[in-house]
Parts: sequence; structure tokens; C-alpha cells
Amino acid sequence: MCDACRDLLPGFVAGHADPAAQARVEAHLAECAGCRAEAAEWRRVADTVDAHAAARVGEL
Repeated sequence: MCDACRDLLPGFVAGHADPAAQARVEAHLAECAGCRAEAAEWRRVADTVDAHAAARVGEL
């Protein structure tokens, strides 16, 4: 993964990036397959956490 994207990906995937950072990450992902793969992995992790949290809420 590229240094330009490393620190921004978690916030980008979570939807917490400011508009400028979001635009930078989107532009970078359009050009960098390695970072696209890393972003996909972050999304899988976020989806797993969301699914687990939803299941836990349903148990309450």
C-alpha cells in the first residue's frame, strides 16, 4: 500500500474522511490496484464488525 493512502483508508472506508481527503483517496484508488485491494479488505473488516454489532443488538 502507498504511503499517500495508508493513513486515510480507515476513515475513508468508515465514511469519516473530510471531502478533500475523500477526493484524494478516490483519485488514488482509481490509479492504484494495491490500495484498491487494501480498501476492499478494510471494507470487509468494517462489514464484519457491522454485522457482529447488529447481531449483538438483536440479542439485547
